[in-house]
Amino acid sequence: MSDLDFFYPAMLSLTERTRELIAESISLPEDAFVFADRYGEQILFFRLAEKRKGAVYKWSDEEPEQFLKVFNSFREFLEAELTAHEMQAGD
Repeated sequence: MSDLDFFYPAMLSLTERTRELIAESISLPEDAFVFADRYGEQILFFRLAEKRKGAVYKWSDEEPEQFLKVFNSFREFLEAELTAHEMQAGD
């Protein structure tokens, strides 16, 4: 998580910034909310229309013409990130 830009208030501008960044490759869904950015190379977002357990999607400059579903829910994303952080702290 340390290399992700996802803190408030910077998070509030991530969706529009991402729309501009990736516009030549792919269109961000209208209901997307970008909550994390890693150096403009990778972004994570969920779709607001998926209210209950919205999946988390990833865009990467390595595969700029597609979005990949990387977690089944935002909660799953948080659990994975916290687990990874705990493992790093234990080293």
